[in-house]
Amino acid sequence: MEDIDAMVFVLLGLVLFVRHKGEESQRRLHAARQNTLEKTRRVLEYIQQCEAEDERNQASKKRHIQMLLSSKHFRRKPSVWAHNRSSEWWDVIVPGFTNEQ
Repeated sequence: MEDIDAMVFVLLGLVLFVRHKGEESQRRLHAARQNTLEKTRRVLEYIQQCEAEDERNQASKKRHIQMLLSSKHFRRKPSVWAHNRSSEWWDVIVPGFTNEQ
């Protein structure tokens, strides 16, 4: 009878041990999943921050280029006539041009 009692206790101990290991592995698995979700959330948040910063930088760069193009420094200089725009121009100089010119 002692052998049977000993076997029952061994089996009961084995069942409890396996159940405990199963619960522990489930807890670890749940913790790992939570950790993965948190890491994924942080990565997505960082990507969104980078995209927002890129948009701000592009908008800033575009404003800067527009300011440079609109500034007096980059404006086209007015053209200067080589001849006085008078009737002399039309009466004397223009008739001397050929069709190719």
